[in-house]
Amino acid sequence: MELTQEQKAIVEAEGSIVAVGGPGTGKTTVLMERAAHLIKNGADPDSVYMVSFNLRSYLLMQDMLKEQIGDVAKNVVCGTFRDFAWQEVTESDPNALKIADFETYRRAIRAAMRDVGFAAGFYEAEHIIRVFKSKAEKPSSEAPHYDLFKAYRTYLDEESLIDRYDIIRQHIIGLRREIYKHCGAKHFLIDDVQNMTRVEFIWLKEHMKKGAKITAIGNDDQLVDGYNGALIAEAFDELEETDGVEDKFLSKNFKTPKRLGKSALAIVRKMPDSIAKDLTFETEAGGKIEFQQYMSPKEELKGLIKKISHLKQEKKGRIGIIVYNDAQAHYVERALQKAQIRHACFAESLWVTPGSLLIMDLLHLILNQANDDQLRNVLLGYGLSKSLVDTLLSKGLMARDWLVNDWAPPSDIDVPASALKGYGAIHRRLKGYYQLMIDKKLRPRDAFKASALDLLEQMSSEDKEEALLAMDGLLGLKGKLVQLLPALRKRYQPNLKASLVVAPVEEVRSMTFDEVIIPFAAQQVWPWRQFRVVTTQPDVDRRTFYQALTRAKQGLTVTYTGEPSIFVQELKEAYGEDAAAKAVS
Repeated sequence: MELTQEQKAIVEAEGSIVAVGGPGTGKTTVLMERAAHLIKNGADPDSVYMVSFNLRSYLLMQDMLKEQIGDVAKNVVCGTFRDFAWQEVTESDPNALKIADFETYRRAIRAAMRDVGFAAGFYEAEHIIRVFKSKAEKPSSEAPHYDLFKAYRTYLDEESLIDRYDIIRQHIIGLRREIYKHCGAKHFLIDDVQNMTRVEFIWLKEHMKKGAKITAIGNDDQLVDGYNGALIAEAFDELEETDGVEDKFLSKNFKTPKRLGKSALAIVRKMPDSIAKDLTFETEAGGKIEFQQYMSPKEELKGLIKKISHLKQEKKGRIGIIVYNDAQAHYVERALQKAQIRHACFAESLWVTPGSLLIMDLLHLILNQANDDQLRNVLLGYGLSKSLVDTLLSKGLMARDWLVNDWAPPSDIDVPASALKGYGAIHRRLKGYYQLMIDKKLRPRDAFKASALDLLEQMSSEDKEEALLAMDGLLGLKGKLVQLLPALRKRYQPNLKASLVVAPVEEVRSMTFDEVIIPFAAQQVWPWRQFRVVTTQPDVDRRTFYQALTRAKQGLTVTYTGEPSIFVQELKEAYGEDAAAKAVS
């Protein structure tokens, strides 16, 4: 491709660069060209490290790099800061760190929530823990929710585990103690640098002290990790103040239609801490925005399916359905599956979400295939206290044949009689379903469904939404459940080039679509108002909404039930006289 003068200045720079660029200004493409330039001018491919912030961006980056520089791309190192730190730690000592797997990590958060009586949902607890982890300082015991963080850390310590967010910190400590080596990068090429956390920034500075150069590109107006400790504008400010780092700016947008782009800018222009930008839009054609209002979420989902079918018939190109979070993506995915519309879903697997894990554990229990951890999780899910369940397990309670045998707690067990009565009621109820299944009076699916409906009554609304989707998915599977369970937990990689993509906004970095649909853009979603203890940050969600808007190359459709988000209202005002919402009944 022919580079602009702005782009060429970054690609051919001699030293380190930090560049701010709006959406559509070719930031990711410039990084690819920069890698090609460095290798052409003598850099070893394996000394060039391409940095992304999640798996999907990493895979997309690999794809783009291969198209740009061919087979030599396989020698360029692509990954996250965490990947690079992990590689060095394990090369020095393969047994140095024992990482909690994803299920253990989530169970640890659940255990911590129960231990301290955390009043909100799982995802708020996860946000709080990740923010603690993102900082490069010892947390104060006076900090809000320190008790939650401490309980979580204690749970992992007891198992001699760390989580994936500890890897960078452990590598930094090892570098300073000269236990571990620095990674082999001579050049770090960083995409979406605004998502970098404090601990990642310190890790990067440790490598810059050893002579590594950086090319860091991003846009503080676009964000997906704001609730998890991202530095946002601070990342640019601190890199610009670092010796030897030159700042650059990309101003020309080549992808977003002018009218859509200028309307979207209205969303982020209201933020006082936004870095000033003078953006120009080079594409005049396209840019139509449609607004559709519905009376209920069910009707909105029907309208979404109808809109997708219409776009496909009109051959409008690649379609992106961008939602706020994984739960919404699973909701849309299920509707697409029922409508038999082929698609790729970039959300985190439904089968590792907290509500789904509980439903899966219950299914294992009903099929007499559960382990002790799964039994423990189910009993806690039914509302038994952690102290009671731990005491029962320590006194001989086992998952194996739990629904076959009549295990009785020892007579000297020191727990209230009322608590034991509650445990006994749960055991009798589940054993009853199991016995009906063994006697062939209930099919396994019906025994599972009946027990799951009991469990749903005990769940929070957050978990219940995921659990219902999981239950619906499990009951819709063809074949024997006992044979299908192992495959469900396997992660698969969706097609990055699919013509229809469903994704939470955090998964569409560096991706664009001919047509974008943003459903569920109502008051309670943008900005997110369903947190109970985490303080909502409207400017973080402004950036997230802007990220979603700017994925569109031609047309944009925004739908909502009831009252629209304040961001949608602002978008309508900026778009002008054509912005009246079409009410759909």
